[in-house]
Amino acid sequence: MDWQIQARSKTCTGCGSRFNEGDTYHCVLAESEDGLGRRDYCTSCWEGGSDDVRTVPGTISTWRTTVPPKLVPPDEPIKRTTAETLLRKYLHSTSPSEKNFCFILGLILERKKLLRQRELLRDEHRGARLVVYEHARTGESYVIEDPGLTLSELEQVHGQVAAILEREKVSAA
Repeated sequence: MDWQIQARSKTCTGCGSRFNEGDTYHCVLAESEDGLGRRDYCTSCWEGGSDDVRTVPGTISTWRTTVPPKLVPPDEPIKRTTAETLLRKYLHSTSPSEKNFCFILGLILERKKLLRQRELLRDEHRGARLVVYEHARTGESYVIEDPGLTLSELEQVHGQVAAILEREKVSAA
C-alpha cells in the first residue's frame, strides 16, 4: 500500500470551488484501488453534501484544517539530505530497523512543526499502530507505522539510526 498521499487539493472535491488562504476545509483519507486517496471538501459540501461525504467508503482518517498562507519557493532548490528527504526515501521499507528510523524521523519532523499529527489508527490486518501526519506546508499526508518502542529498545534503535545515517553519508559522498 502506498502511504504517501498527494498534496492537498486547490479545489473542493465535491463542488469544485477554489480554496483560498485561510479557508477551512475537511480532509478524508480513504482506501482506493491505487492505495490511499485524499479528498478535500469545503465546509458547505462537508456539512450539507448530497452524497454524504462524511461516509466515503474505506475512510481511515478525517480531519479539519485551514489553507496555510502561500509560500514563495526558493529560486533554486537546495539539494541536501534532510530528515524529510530521508523519510520519503525510507517510508515504504519493510525492514524493521528502517521502520524504526521512519518513526524517529516522523517525531523529529513533528517536533520541528513540519508534520502535524492528525490521527492514531490501528491496522486491522497486521495489528500495527499507525500515525497519520499532514505536511504543514504542502498538505501531503503520510502514514507511519508506530513500532511501539520500549525504553529497553532505545539503545538498539539508536544504533540502527546511526548505521542508516552513516550509510546515507557514504552514499551522498
